[in-house]
Formats: sequence, C-alpha cells, structure tokens
Amino acid sequence: AEIKLKSVETHPLPDAPNVGYVRLTTFISETAEAELETVLKQFSQQGKQGVILDLRNNYGGLLTNAVSISDLFLDTGTIVSIENRAHDTQRYAALPGQVYNGPVVVLIN
Repeated sequence: AEIKLKSVETHPLPDAPNVGYVRLTTFISETAEAELETVLKQFSQQGKQGVILDLRNNYGGLLTNAVSISDLFLDTGTIVSIENRAHDTQRYAALPGQVYNGPVVVLIN
C-alpha cells in the first residue's frame, strides 16, 4: 500500500491564540506547497496576526518545492540563485502575489 507522509502539521498555541503555528517536516512532498497554502489561508480566515514556521529537523527535499513554498511568503525578488563552476547562473524569483504577508518567525536548527 502507498504510504502518504504528511509534511505540514499545525498545533494551537494556547498562550498565543492570535498566532498560527505550522511545522514543515520536508520539502520533498509533492503536496507540501498546497498543504501549507491551505493552512495559511485558514490562519487568515481565523484572524491570526502572525505565523511561526517551524523548519527544525526538516531534512530537506526538492529545490523547486522549497522555492514554491518560499513564494507563498514573498511577492518580489530572487528566492535563490545558483551558480555553477562555469559561472552559469540560474535564478528563481518570486511570482507576483503572495498567500501570506504578515509577520513570520522561522524556527531552524
């Protein structure tokens, strides 16, 4: 049977009811961006005034997924730039429009 891993988890914060907490466990899941987008929209509907994005122990994944997820928070600018030994550069930029534009705290280790 196919095992589906959930890459986005949310938990209420009793001491901070106006803040949304979301944990992103991996950038490898094909559904991570859609899952996170849904959660961010729910936070907006619930009137959350900030978001804690927990990336601790996130074991990485696909660059394209990380760029897509970053784009949920960014409206303009370069998200990541890659330069190889031949000095060829590839840039991934934010697309106009963003799903969430409030305060964000990112937890990493």
